[in-house]
Amino acid sequence: MSDGVFTSIALDTSASINLAASGRFREIVRCLPAPVFMVDRAYREIKRNARTRQPAIDPLRAEIDDGVLGLLALEPIHHDLLVSLTGATEPDDLDDGESATIAFAAICNTAIVLDDKKPRRIVSTLFPNCYMFCTVDLFRRAEVAKSLGQAGLVDALFDALRFGRMRVLAKDWDWVVTTLGIERAKQCPSLPRIALRPIINYERAGRTSKPGRC
Repeated sequence: MSDGVFTSIALDTSASINLAASGRFREIVRCLPAPVFMVDRAYREIKRNARTRQPAIDPLRAEIDDGVLGLLALEPIHHDLLVSLTGATEPDDLDDGESATIAFAAICNTAIVLDDKKPRRIVSTLFPNCYMFCTVDLFRRAEVAKSLGQAGLVDALFDALRFGRMRVLAKDWDWVVTTLGIERAKQCPSLPRIALRPIINYERAGRTSKPGRC
């Protein structure tokens, strides 16, 4: 995650769930280079406790009340873009939370954290100047590793994957598997099996060095 010229960082629903599932939401957010917030429409999509998967009302209220996470509403300047995003035809249609978060980020010079392929594709296509990150980018920050410690980082990453079902982009497969270790990585249902294949193949060959990707 390279720091750019942005005034704040918007979390999409999935990103906030991943961070909550890690059990280290506060520590990670406090390591980021700008204030972090959610748009209220995206926040209302969180219906469960990220770690227990049980129904929950207002699951991040403590973080909001303590000023760790901001909660903002769209303003009239966002309306037209919101309508165009929610009203797009397939395969470019987005849900209300994704559309609201993107509309805010695109207009207000805000970085955005997105993990799902479709909204990431749309942001890349329509708003190429928007700073876009994924949740794994946050875990990979040196400040996060320093704050959590290596063991804490591994545990937080593992919990985000197994409890939050965090999506991992192909560019991050090697880092995630190497950080977790192959046995923990195998327990993460959202991590594609293909991400494990190079290391499994090297282990079967009796090699100790970890392979890289072209």
